[in-house]
Amino acid sequence: MTSSAATADATSDPAPRESSRPAFWDERYRAYPDLFSAAPNAIVAAEADRLPDGAEVLEVAAGEGRNARFLAERGHPVTALDFAPAGLDALQQTAAEENLPITRVCADILTWTPDRRWDAIVVTFLQLLPEERPRLFDRLRHLLRPGGLLIGVFFRPDHHTDAYADVGPPVADRMLSPAEIRQYLPAAGLHRCGPVDRHLDEGRIAGLCALAVVVYEAVDA
Repeated sequence: MTSSAATADATSDPAPRESSRPAFWDERYRAYPDLFSAAPNAIVAAEADRLPDGAEVLEVAAGEGRNARFLAERGHPVTALDFAPAGLDALQQTAAEENLPITRVCADILTWTPDRRWDAIVVTFLQLLPEERPRLFDRLRHLLRPGGLLIGVFFRPDHHTDAYADVGPPVADRMLSPAEIRQYLPAAGLHRCGPVDRHLDEGRIAGLCALAVVVYEAVDA
């Protein structure tokens, strides 16, 4: 099964920062072919065994689709969502060459309104402002089927110190603490929500990183 053409769903609202606009990320994907590694995020790979066989997965902020490819290779039909076309264009070529079950959607998670849900959602290193994050987690919960699993990996504010690698968002307001994440998700569904310090080697995300990791089961959907 080859990947579908990207579906447009752009928002007309002006983004508060350049890095919140698709054009910023398009330029970065074109300028840095190694922006992220071909390998999946290490924590996503470690948590993937939680997914049942054939689970339908939505990857939010998929970029060039390294996690989408990894999950599709494990037999999961994947919807790869990103608001920047350049990353999805790169994914299209790879998915077609490898005949992977990946559907690409070019849209903003904050405004996208699909008429379906998924068995699992994966989101890594999405960088939103504080006022945008309640909407993000509301959307993530809405898009999960009952019993569905959310796997999330974010930079946490501790990363914005000299103790960690100089990668990721340049300011701490793009980072999430485990305490903030718990505000958005029912405690009954949290399998894991806490700080993780980990050395990563994922393209331009390399070195010791301060992360917030969440694994949540949709008990309230």
